[in-house]
Amino acid sequence: MDLNDQRVIAYDATARSAGALASPVDLLEAALALAGSVGPAPLLVHVDPSLFVLKGFDLMGRIATAGSALSEVVWMLPEPRRGTPGVPDSLGTRSMAAAAGRQAAVLRQAGFRIGFDAVAPLVMSWSDVVEAQPTFLLLEPSTLERLDESSYRAALAGLLAFAGRLGARIVAEGVDDAVAAKALMEVGVFYGIGFYLHAPVVLDDDFALEGDKVVRASWFRERVVRKLPSPSDESGVHLVPEAPKAEVIDDRRLAGLLIEWSALLSNAGGPQDVLEALADVVPQLIAFDRLAIFEADWDSYVLRAKVLVGEGLGPLVDSTHTLSTGITGWVLGRAIPYRCDRTAEHPEGAPIPGQDDGLDESMLVIPLVSGEKRLGVLDIWRDGAAQFSDQDLERAVLLGKLGADAWRSAEQRAELAERVVTDTVTGLLNKRWWDELAPREAAQVLRAKGNIAVLLIDLDGFKAVNDSFGHASGDVVLKHVARVLTSSVRAGDTVVRFGGDEFVLLLRDCPEADAIEVAHSIRDALGRVPGPDGKAAPVTASIGISLFPEHGTTLEDVAENADTAMYRAKALGRNQVCCYAPVVNDQDIDAARLAAAAPEPAPAGTDGE
Repeated sequence: MDLNDQRVIAYDATARSAGALASPVDLLEAALALAGSVGPAPLLVHVDPSLFVLKGFDLMGRIATAGSALSEVVWMLPEPRRGTPGVPDSLGTRSMAAAAGRQAAVLRQAGFRIGFDAVAPLVMSWSDVVEAQPTFLLLEPSTLERLDESSYRAALAGLLAFAGRLGARIVAEGVDDAVAAKALMEVGVFYGIGFYLHAPVVLDDDFALEGDKVVRASWFRERVVRKLPSPSDESGVHLVPEAPKAEVIDDRRLAGLLIEWSALLSNAGGPQDVLEALADVVPQLIAFDRLAIFEADWDSYVLRAKVLVGEGLGPLVDSTHTLSTGITGWVLGRAIPYRCDRTAEHPEGAPIPGQDDGLDESMLVIPLVSGEKRLGVLDIWRDGAAQFSDQDLERAVLLGKLGADAWRSAEQRAELAERVVTDTVTGLLNKRWWDELAPREAAQVLRAKGNIAVLLIDLDGFKAVNDSFGHASGDVVLKHVARVLTSSVRAGDTVVRFGGDEFVLLLRDCPEADAIEVAHSIRDALGRVPGPDGKAAPVTASIGISLFPEHGTTLEDVAENADTAMYRAKALGRNQVCCYAPVVNDQDIDAARLAAAAPEPAPAGTDGE
């Protein structure tokens, strides 16, 4: 869970004995059986090191049999270590580590996510970690006990910066009280597992201990899960090349304007809008030459510029720095506002790329903190030494507090809006997104004189899957399909779960020939997806294609035409691709719908009638 807001980011599948010891293979299969039930959050599945040297063990074969979706599982492997010189490999641990490294390469090549267990910053093999590109790094159990050691804290700080560059999340175990949570956040670790965050969740009464939460598999679907951002989620930088020259208000007007500014920031819209509004207000309070607002990206452990105002800040647009870099990072770590009279003389000072190292300037650095969450930093500069007063610092702190609270509220609104339009099973956009936001997409395309290819995809025989194998297995199939669809489109295209076993793809600026090619690649990819029991023939799909605005004045009309084409694909024998043809008469369409309504054949391996 996130230590700041105690939101779920992943589930950790942990074995517990009820008397008899299960084999590592049995435990692995038990964990895989949960993969289809945990909802949009990934499941961390630990692989016992002994399995890598077990003769005849085939992990990829086990995966194929289980039919686990790529998006659901993070394979947790033994952390690669350098080893201790002169210590013999009496237990074969180095052999297991080498085999685990080879398995990591196989898993990565197959498109799976991996992580490492019991990461020890002082002895880990950095090069092996870089090669593996892990998603999660679970710290060694003794981490909390060693935070007082200066060498360990230094190594942990290096690991945080290193993991940020890789896009890996560092997770601490044993977060059993608020003291532990606070200690971890102070050093930059913001994810954890432990009783303070949530009791262990147990799916079988026979394995429950006092303090556990016994649940059904459906419990996971009801949880509020935090979707971890990807680099593609990052918005651009708002750059103003020249600082505005505004009249700074006096204290008599300040009190009256605070309410106005608070309302302005609170109603600004999304997080980026709030930050731009904050930058607009600052010159009315404090005269400055340059201003920057940085976001603290704790997932990547970097400071990322969001708003830049003034000359010479252009190099910051495409650059990122670790959260501990420079005066800005130093202040963020302390979470205490700071006035610096000469930045060049500060021991943490670091010049902006392209600027003179000896530039004489003053600086106000305001950490933007809302509650316990450190969101970012507001930097304000003036040329010359000692240019800011105590009053300037007080005003900046006051405005920073208003801005931070508005920023956090905007983030929460955005998260809520995303949950409303996101399908809980597949993580795709849902029908509500289509109803509320698709018309805006169409309007943008018309303004740009572009087009959208609409693909309507209906799974063949999906009802038989639910009837024969149950809805949990059906959800696993849907997650497989969602993975195939999202990996088949470009950035900027849209995949929507329209309802049940129907999906809609919006391919922007896509001619019909390219849309047909995408549809056939989807059919081919679905043919490689394992069935609901890992053995049965996979579910196929019938796909209809229509073009906006060529085949309709609204996206709704075009989707209906794609639906008509899909029914023709069903009538032709299913597992087909058809394009909308306006010349087809109503009798042909009715015949296609009647043929498509005929009972669909049950998947291979079932007893469908």
